[in-house]
Amino acid sequence: MTVHLPELLCYADVRGTDTGRIRSLVGKPGNGYRIMRMVVMKKLAKVTTLDATDFLRAWLDAVTCHAFLWKHGIEHGDPSLYNIMCHPETRRGVLTDFDLSILQWEERVPGCDRTGTVPFMAFELLDDAYWNGDIVRYYHHEMEAFIWCLPFMCLGGFVGDSVRHQVIADWVKATPSQCHEKKASFVKKIRQYSSHVPLTFAACYELATELCWAANDSSSKFARYPATPPIQSLHMWTMFLAALKMSSWRRQVSTSQMSMQGLDDTFVALLVERLEIHQPQFDGLDDSMKSALRQIFLAESEPPALHVKVPTLKDRMKGRQDSRPPSIPPSLD
Repeated sequence: MTVHLPELLCYADVRGTDTGRIRSLVGKPGNGYRIMRMVVMKKLAKVTTLDATDFLRAWLDAVTCHAFLWKHGIEHGDPSLYNIMCHPETRRGVLTDFDLSILQWEERVPGCDRTGTVPFMAFELLDDAYWNGDIVRYYHHEMEAFIWCLPFMCLGGFVGDSVRHQVIADWVKATPSQCHEKKASFVKKIRQYSSHVPLTFAACYELATELCWAANDSSSKFARYPATPPIQSLHMWTMFLAALKMSSWRRQVSTSQMSMQGLDDTFVALLVERLEIHQPQFDGLDDSMKSALRQIFLAESEPPALHVKVPTLKDRMKGRQDSRPPSIPPSLD
């Protein structure tokens, strides 16, 4: 999975910048804290530069990497089309932006994991209760975020001057509650917008249609008949895989050879099989796994502090004096 993670070259925490220290200085209590960390990584390419086949593969690469990490106790926290990049040479997907991720073997601070990018967030999280810290984010919420990446990509979410972009433009600037209404309305009319989708992305949009319908139905179902989070996550996982395995989302758009280029059964089957291997632990890690991962993490993740020595006034003046050319004594002639 390391090929689907950013290549970290170096990093350092900036000492004295943790928010816990800042809160103490201004007399504002709070739970948990964050710290400024500087990272240097290999430059990646935008996933929006890919054609339909490579995009679908990169998207599933990110979904698979996310599942693998969740299985090992790492919750990304913010899946979105902005956080799926691709390697500039292999064009494989890379999941990025882990600054808000949660490690399950660390103590969880209630109400401090309210993360997400609004246009891609699950229906259940687009609610004031989530932002108030009353709803905990689980695996099914993050998988639903990957689903919303598909219509956003197919309808030109990054192409501001296109006609098709106007369909989803309001998602970006909407409040969470407004976005919930707009996405629910979009799902009802999702077929109508297929004419805005480029022919090369017709298969991806067909898959998006199936998954968005399923996500909407799932949200409505569990709103009426509440279930435990692990059951909801298992339901989302099963539904997601079932939609991928259906050949109809590829076959129904075979009016043009271009729309089907590269999306054959073998191509998709290999990606789905790879995803199935990394099915997460939906009810979290057991104590023994948490303990083992905690020991590994503590042994290998102590970042070097970034020290910036501020020269004193005396040092600065000395430097200026030393940099001057030596004075030439006057000639005795």
